[in-house]
This record gives sequence, C-alpha cells and structure tokens, in this order.
Amino acid sequence: MMSNTPTKITFIKRMLVIIYECILLFAIAMIAATPPTVIFKITDEHPVKQYFLLFYVFTVFFMYFGYCWTKSGQTLAMKAWRCKVSNQDGSLISWPQAFKRYLFAMVSWVMFGAGFLMSMFRTDHATLHDMVSNSYLFKIEKQD
Repeated sequence: MMSNTPTKITFIKRMLVIIYECILLFAIAMIAATPPTVIFKITDEHPVKQYFLLFYVFTVFFMYFGYCWTKSGQTLAMKAWRCKVSNQDGSLISWPQAFKRYLFAMVSWVMFGAGFLMSMFRTDHATLHDMVSNSYLFKIEKQD
C-alpha cells in the first residue's frame, strides 16, 4: 500500500526500468509481428503494409502497457524494479490516462527523450507523460 507521501522514481531508476522493458517489448514484438508478417507477406516492397505492421505492433504495446497499468499499476519490468504507476492518491490509473501516458511517452522518444530528460530537472521527477496523464511512477518499499 502506498504511504501518504509516496516517493517518485529518479531518472536513473526510470532508465533501468526502460532498458528492462525494451527487452520484454522485443519479445512481444517478435511474437505479435509474426502472424501478420506471414499472413500478409510483408516485405520491403510494400511500404503500406510495413506502416500497418508498425501501427499494429505499437497498438499491441499499448494494450500490454494499458492492461498492466490499469489492472495492477505494474508491468513485469516495473515489478522487478519495485515501482508502480498510479494516481497521486495511490489509486490505479484509468484507460484514458494510460492512453495519454503511452502516447506522450512515444512523443518524448520522438523528441530524443526530452520528455524523460525533463525529470532530471524537476524536484518531483515528473516526465512529460506523467504530467499530461496526471499519473506518476512511484517507488514501492520492499516487503518483509
């Protein structure tokens, strides 16, 4: 359970979670992309099909994050690093919040990580997607 003043995650720990998450997303992408690639025979000759595949994989990623964030507040990587996404009061985020969080995290990456880097200069360690979605990444204390 979250305390009255939960501790927000620092930039370094957030990057460690992201590295772990990328490994998991690689596996998810390989599994998710295989059926449409085989069925639609997506090759370098079909850019429209490639864009469809990219959109499809990013939609699968959103479903993974959205489900985890709205059901438990944690992805597998977040569980490993003992952190959780929630509202300021500790309640789980909603699907619209999860969508904003995911979308603006992607915008942050397109901006060369600027949305993430801003957390280094803020006392509350908030990123762009934290502020837009009004949700935060909190530290979970180790259970005995």
